[in-house]
Amino acid sequence: MDALIRCLELLSQPQHTEHESARRQLELWEQSSSAELSVALAQILASKGQNTALRQLAAITLKNMIKRRDLNRESIFNCREYVLCALIDESSMVRAGAASALEALASVDETWFSQLSLTLRHLLLKVE
Repeated sequence: MDALIRCLELLSQPQHTEHESARRQLELWEQSSSAELSVALAQILASKGQNTALRQLAAITLKNMIKRRDLNRESIFNCREYVLCALIDESSMVRAGAASALEALASVDETWFSQLSLTLRHLLLKVE
């Protein structure tokens, strides 16, 4: 996880001398261990201990992996809880990133999204 955080930090600094190396490293992880990478990115997104820019970059990277259909169903399942946790973050940037990742998740797992939508509606009715 520490190596991924360092990689994302370098990716968020385009002028850094190690930026290109970090980009290549992320691509290697995407190719060799996308399941583990996706969960780690989702964990970073949901982690209040990380800075907002890093969490937003994790969300964008995760969303792109999902949209490319790089992830199997188990990986998607393992990411969902973290993405949902990030939806209630105090940072609007993190919430926006989580919403974007959630939208990508919904596009590959429509059944789950329909169930989630019904559950949220049910919860909202209870609150009212």
